[in-house]
Amino acid sequence: MSALKCRISKQFLLHACKCFRANALRSPKRNYCAAANEKPLSDSSQEHKFVPFNQLIASRREEAARSIIVQVKSENSSQDLLSYCLNFGEVKNAFYYSLSNNDNRSNFILVEFKDESGSQAALCQSSHSTKECVVPVQSSFLWFRSNLKAPCLKSNVPQLHIQPNTSPSDSQLLELFSKSSSLSEDVLVLYNRLKLSDIATRLRFVCALQLENAFRGMFPASQVLPFGSSVNGFGKINSDLDLVFELTDHQRPQDSRLVFHSKSLLGTSKTHNQRHLETIADVVQYFLPGCTNTRRILRARVPIIRYKHDLTGIECDLSSTNLSGFFMSELLYFFAAYDRRVAPLVFAVRYWAKQTNLTNPAPGKWVTNFTLSLLVLFFLQYEKIIPSIETLVQQRRPQDERVFVDDNGERISCGFLADIDLLKSVGTEPNDDDLSVLLMKFFDFYASFDLRSCAISLNTGTAIMKPVYDPMYIVNPLEKALNVSRNVSVEECERLRMQAREAAWAMECSLGKAKQKWGLTDLIDSHLTNKLSSHRTGGMKGMRNTPKVAVKDLFRDD
Repeated sequence: MSALKCRISKQFLLHACKCFRANALRSPKRNYCAAANEKPLSDSSQEHKFVPFNQLIASRREEAARSIIVQVKSENSSQDLLSYCLNFGEVKNAFYYSLSNNDNRSNFILVEFKDESGSQAALCQSSHSTKECVVPVQSSFLWFRSNLKAPCLKSNVPQLHIQPNTSPSDSQLLELFSKSSSLSEDVLVLYNRLKLSDIATRLRFVCALQLENAFRGMFPASQVLPFGSSVNGFGKINSDLDLVFELTDHQRPQDSRLVFHSKSLLGTSKTHNQRHLETIADVVQYFLPGCTNTRRILRARVPIIRYKHDLTGIECDLSSTNLSGFFMSELLYFFAAYDRRVAPLVFAVRYWAKQTNLTNPAPGKWVTNFTLSLLVLFFLQYEKIIPSIETLVQQRRPQDERVFVDDNGERISCGFLADIDLLKSVGTEPNDDDLSVLLMKFFDFYASFDLRSCAISLNTGTAIMKPVYDPMYIVNPLEKALNVSRNVSVEECERLRMQAREAAWAMECSLGKAKQKWGLTDLIDSHLTNKLSSHRTGGMKGMRNTPKVAVKDLFRDD
């Protein structure tokens, strides 16, 4: 038995309710990566200074306040626009993006001024259209009117940044994979091409600020905060924007003798949220530029309103008052920044799950991307690459305290150390495995993990007994009485295990192909091949002579 098997059987099985079938585990010491001398990815905390989550949010909000988004005729209008904007203040950055709707293409430039006074001066000098009857709303979204006179172009305009704002197609990804030399390189290509770009992040914060400004008259201390994939380090370039509308003013003096007259809140907190969101939905639909197709989803466990922002191309989900999602984002952001292999590995697993139909865009009984992210983090805790949440809780400072109100109106404390640079005695071990090795270990891990008997706790970093019988049980790291994977069915749990076993087997078989590149495309190819083989052995009529299908052939234009 290998060293890994001994370690698992002696340490983990004792504390995990015999959750693993030890005879199914394979040795992790094999190097199946084509580039044997490839430098493994390791912790990057020493290469780049860690920016705490709250500082990141504050910095991005300040960027949004200094920015305006201007619709232009084409990218070639940038010189004229930026020269005009210099009349209001120094321009720090400019980003171009475009949106396609059927045969129409809209062009935009995000202009960031050096100071907020520049953006405010630009808005003060902007006007409303006189050609049609419009609602005279002021927002950061404008369009650039053509000039009858010759434009006065200036030479000191900043360089226009052009970054991708849409996800690549599957065929484009396959072409990129074909140029890489190893599975680890494939994973990095996938991550770098799908992750949120700077302009995509900026657009999300401008959308949040637009909503915040709309209600600033009544609620001057309110905040509309992005959370979820937009800020947690695992967001894709085409991911939706989750927003929370926080009304509470924590800065007001509590000993003042002057007290505001206010409306009383009657009923449950969920009823309040539903009523507030109903009103907000009307404002969004009828007054805010670019916001269309507003839908009220008020009977969900967490009521939301959903709308499309046509000027940024982003689908937005807005909830009210519940900050648990925001604090969960901070926790995931911490882990994504702790080791630079974490986020690429999450992207690879999500990509594999999508290609094997384990995930689905529609809600239902299948695993979600959030569930997969937690499964990856738990695996990395087992590998002692990232610490347990309890370790972060034990080392928290007074300023790290986080409190939110749950659906039942109870105050929940969920503080944890928010600064990686202050973390010590974490219980992790040196690990220089590259992404290909970690991906294989991940598949091995869940191919033999007993989801039927054990629950997963990222708080302790260990498997525990299930408190109730759900097919898959992952303890909510913040609201520990909840199961974040409660929706997953028995059938989908078994499919996850079988697909993981299939992927692990395919990667095992690739070990003998040291001189041939084996990557993500081959991993998906193996799934399709096995699927066809199962149909043939099942005796399906017409399938017996079906040729094997390669992923790259599915996306040919001819």
